[in-house]
Amino acid sequence: MKSKRDIFQDINDIKEMMSKSSKFMSLSAISGVYVGIIALLGFGMSYFFADLSIDNIKILVITGLFILLLSLSIVFILSYKKAKSNNENRISNALKVLFIELFFPLLIGGIIIIWSVMNNQVWLIIPVSLIFYGLGMYNISRLSLSELKYLGLSEILLGLLSLFLVQFSLIIWLLGFSLINIIFGLYLHNKYEK
Repeated sequence: MKSKRDIFQDINDIKEMMSKSSKFMSLSAISGVYVGIIALLGFGMSYFFADLSIDNIKILVITGLFILLLSLSIVFILSYKKAKSNNENRISNALKVLFIELFFPLLIGGIIIIWSVMNNQVWLIIPVSLIFYGLGMYNISRLSLSELKYLGLSEILLGLLSLFLVQFSLIIWLLGFSLINIIFGLYLHNKYEK
């Protein structure tokens, strides 16, 4: 007959197995720092094209799309390497669900941004990108690091703020995508990866 301690250990083992199958804990925290640096470089390029004529808006949108794709690629590559070093050799269902939960809000936000450009409502680009990125981070917090919820809420609040402070939108975008990502990335890296 098992002792109470053995029973509790069995329960903890079962909980850990269930958590591993439903959560992706190999999300690379340091990738948030890289995402922030990429956003900072993108901001520099955007600042160069600060004249918001229609021709430059297309360049800004292409720059933003490039920043997004490069950032997501870095997150995926670093998370894949971390998962491999944690002996998670296959791409788990949790990782697939995590990326779906992230991509859905980004896709909807992207459609709204395309509509904004097509209808000369370019002032919506920054708030929409911050809000829907924030929604994506909030979504994945339940599947990965719970602190991502606070990153998501921060991005959403900055997006809402940029709706009302349009003249400061580019600075707010810089805060959201660069500084906050760097701060959260360093915090999560120190908490989970050191």
